[in-house]
Amino acid sequence: MCTARTKLKEVENEMDCLYAELRSVKIDRDQAIKETKAAEAESKRYADRCMRLTKNADIANLWMMFSFFVATLSLGFMVHAL
Repeated sequence: MCTARTKLKEVENEMDCLYAELRSVKIDRDQAIKETKAAEAESKRYADRCMRLTKNADIANLWMMFSFFVATLSLGFMVHAL
């Protein structure tokens, strides 16, 4: 009977160790999931910022082409008037 109790205690201690390891793995997994979500959010922010910068550059180029057209047209009228 004594050996059965000692064997039961050994199994109980082993199960406690396994549960502790399982909790540790679960905590590590949760931390990894949080880090992954944070990295994805940061990547999305960078992509959105890049798109805004591209949009702003496109608008600036459009205004530059428009002003160049107006300047050329004005110069043509000025030369024609002389």
